Amino acid sequence: MPSFLTALRANNLPEDHRRQRMETQDKNNNLEQSNNLHVLMEVQEALETEKNLEQNQRKKQQEEQDKEVGRISMLPKILRIVGAIVLLSSALTFMAQGWETMSHMIRYFTFLGFTGLLAVLGFFCGLKVKEDKGARTFLGVAAAIIPAHFCQLGGLIYSKFGPAINPDLYPSYFYWVAASGFDALVTTGIALLALTPITFIAFSALARREALRLTGAYIALNALLLIPTRDPSISGLIASLAILGVAYLDTTCFKQHTAMKTKEGRISRLILLVPGALLFLRIAFLYGIDGIFVGAALATSSLALFVFSKKYCSLETAKVLQSCSILPTILSWLVIAFELKWLIDLPDAVMLPLVTIPLAAIFIAKSLSCLGGRTQYQGLAALALVGGAFLELVMFPGLNASIFSIAVGILAIAYGYTAESKFVFLGGLFTFGHGLIDTVKLALTVITISPWIALAIIGGLTVLGSSYLEVHTRRIVKQIGLFRKKMSTWS
Repeated sequence: MPSFLTALRANNLPEDHRRQRMETQDKNNNLEQSNNLHVLMEVQEALETEKNLEQNQRKKQQEEQDKEVGRISMLPKILRIVGAIVLLSSALTFMAQGWETMSHMIRYFTFLGFTGLLAVLGFFCGLKVKEDKGARTFLGVAAAIIPAHFCQLGGLIYSKFGPAINPDLYPSYFYWVAASGFDALVTTGIALLALTPITFIAFSALARREALRLTGAYIALNALLLIPTRDPSISGLIASLAILGVAYLDTTCFKQHTAMKTKEGRISRLILLVPGALLFLRIAFLYGIDGIFVGAALATSSLALFVFSKKYCSLETAKVLQSCSILPTILSWLVIAFELKWLIDLPDAVMLPLVTIPLAAIFIAKSLSCLGGRTQYQGLAALALVGGAFLELVMFPGLNASIFSIAVGILAIAYGYTAESKFVFLGGLFTFGHGLIDTVKLALTVITISPWIALAIIGGLTVLGSSYLEVHTRRIVKQIGLFRKKMSTWS
C-alpha cells in the first residue's frame, strides 16, 4: 500500500523535477563512463610504456650484438691483410734463406712450386671452404709475385746470353746462373706454361671481364725483365716504355669498365706497374745509373703526373699536379741532352738548339691537352725558343746562329698565329727580327768589295719601301687595325 502511494505521488510530481532527476542520473552515468575510460587509458599507457621498454631493451641488446659481430667480422679482414703481407714477405725472403748449397735451377723450381701452392690454396678456399675473399687473397698474392719469377728467369738467361759479370759485386741471392743456355730457355718455357694459367686464374678472380686482357698485358710487361741487358740507358728506356704502356692501357681501356673500378680492379691495375718499377730498381741498386736512365725516370714521372692527374684527381688537384710536372720535364731533357753530348761528343754550338727546340715542342704538346692554363705552357715554349735563339746568337755568333734564329722565329710566328698565342707570336717576331738583323750585319761585314754597294742596296730598298707604303697606306693601316683587333682576343 505505501509503495503504491509513493508511486502515485511520484507520478504527481512536477515535470521539471522529473527532468532534473533524469539529468542527474545521466551525469552520474557519464561520470562513471569517464572514470572507466580514464582507467582504461591509464592501463593502455602502462602497457605501451612496458612495450616500449621491452623494445628499447631488445634494440639495445641487438645493437650491442651487432657491435660485437662488427668487431668480430673485422677480424677476418685484418687476418687476410696480415696473411697477404706475410706471404709477400716470405716470397721476398724465399731466395735468401740458405740456398747456396743448391743449384739455381732447383732453387727456381722450388719458388715455382711455392707459387703453384698459393694458387691451389686459392682454389681450395673458394671451392671447399666456399669463401671467395680468402681465395682472392691467395690468388692476388700469386699474381703479385709473378714479376719475381721473371727476375729470376731473367738472371738465368743473362748468365748465358749476356756479358760476363763479377759475382762478387752482388749478393749471392741476386746471382743466378743456368747450367747452359738450353737449360735457361727450357726453364723459361716451363715457367711460362705454368705461370700464364695461374695469372689468368688470378685475374679472373679479381676482375673476370678483363682477365684475358690483363693476363696478356701482364705477361708481356714481365717479359721485358727477360731481355739480357743491364745497360742503364737501354733499361731505363725500356722501363719508361713499360710504365707509359700501362698508362695508355689504363686510361684508354681499363678505367672505362665498371669491374676495374672496384677494389679488386684497382689492385689489378696497380699490379701492372710492378714490372716497370722492378726494371728501374734493378738497374738503380745493382748496376748503376747514367744520365739517360735518370732522364728517362724523370720523364716518366713527369708524364705520369700530367696524364694520371687528369684521370684520377679533381680538377683543381689535377691543375696543381700538371704544373708540378713542369720541373721534372725540364730536368729530364736537360739530363738526356748533356748525356747525348757526352756520348756523341757534340760541339757546344749544337747544345742550345738540342735543349730548347725539344723542350718547346714538349710544352706546346702539353698546352694542347692541359686542364686550363694553356698560356702557361705556351709561354714556356716561347721562352725556350726565344731564350735559346738569343743565347745562341750571343754565345756562338755566326751565320748558323742567325739562320737558326730566323727559322725558329718563322716557326714560332706560324704556330703563335694559328694557336692565337701572344707569347709565342711575339716571341717569334723577336727571334725572327733579331736573327734577320744579325744576318744583315753579317752580310754588311762580309761585303768588302766597296762600301757604296751596301749603301746602294740599303738606299734602293728604302726608296722601294717608301713607294709601296705610299700606294698602299690605307690598306696597310686597315690590315694593321684588323690584326690588332684579332690579336686582342688571343690568350
